[in-house]
Amino acid sequence: RQAGGDWQSTQTVAPTGLIPSSPTSSSVDLSWTAITYTGDTGGYEARYATSPGGPYFDYVPTTGDKSATSITVNGLSANTTYHFVVRTFTNPHTFNSGAVVSKNSLEVTLATLP
Repeated sequence: RQAGGDWQSTQTVAPTGLIPSSPTSSSVDLSWTAITYTGDTGGYEARYATSPGGPYFDYVPTTGDKSATSITVNGLSANTTYHFVVRTFTNPHTFNSGAVVSKNSLEVTLATLP
């Protein structure tokens, strides 16, 4: 639902600027630019794969809200190249009875340490 002619601030869109960093043997930090729309509850889901383009596995937990700009993905295998994406979700609310999930962000790649 668009309000006031400002589409971007009323939509659950994919985050931009995804950057992987600080790899360990079992984790990678991901950071991104938060989306404009924060009007309803939701957050970000990190997803990872060992092949470019997926299939992706959802990392749990998600972020607590849409103002978050980073998450650490734990439980990864050592010395493995991973491909990461992040997507935004908005929980059901008055104007939408179902959850809304954005497309994936652009994919980024980083290997865990041995």
